[in-house]
Amino acid sequence: MREVPIVDDERDAANTLAALCRLRDSSRIVVYDGNEAAKAIACDPDGFILDLEMPGQNDFQLANRLRAMPPFKNKL
Repeated sequence: MREVPIVDDERDAANTLAALCRLRDSSRIVVYDGNEAAKAIACDPDGFILDLEMPGQNDFQLANRLRAMPPFKNKL
């Protein structure tokens, strides 16, 4: 199973996308806040699906933060 956490502050959109991904046996983790996306690190994800415009932290800021973390330096 591939783990690709979904990070989106729009709960309905995130939950719908997660349900579709589960049909393909992937992405069982949904995070509703960019500041809490680091919680998804525990699943050793293959990548992330990020919302473009989240309050407080957009996808570019979050992507740069994730890339700087040791588990993802060579993955993302």
